[in-house]
Amino acid sequence: MNYKIYPGTTVGNFMNVGYGTVIGADGAIRGCEEWFGTVRIGEGVTIGACVVIARGSGGETVIGDNCYIMNQALIGHNVDIGNNCEIGGSCSIAGHAVIGNGVKIKTGAIIRNRVKIADGVTIGMGAVVVCDILEPNTVWYGNPATKR
Repeated sequence: MNYKIYPGTTVGNFMNVGYGTVIGADGAIRGCEEWFGTVRIGEGVTIGACVVIARGSGGETVIGDNCYIMNQALIGHNVDIGNNCEIGGSCSIAGHAVIGNGVKIKTGAIIRNRVKIADGVTIGMGAVVVCDILEPNTVWYGNPATKR
């Protein structure tokens, strides 16, 4: 086993995990010294190499069913990712973000903390999302991300 899954992590069936991945480590909040949260990963999830998924800071970090998280992605504490999502390599999703079902976040995109993204949205490569995207099935790109 060439990955680390911390206690407090619940994993669904048929999960694939790449080399060097860490699931359930403490997140990063200035002044927070105690982490009581958990990680819940759904069924049929594929997680690439060197991915970090932080546990919640009292709540839960959730990865829905049938998600694909590519190499070197960072999923922050208390993030909630819906079902059937694709998270590109080297993406960063900051704490408390809520990602809807069927969302595609392309390589190198950054999602600010506490942002909500609606179902079916596509975030372009390298985009920086700094505010909520509430319109489903839209495409966003750029810095800051704007609707195509």
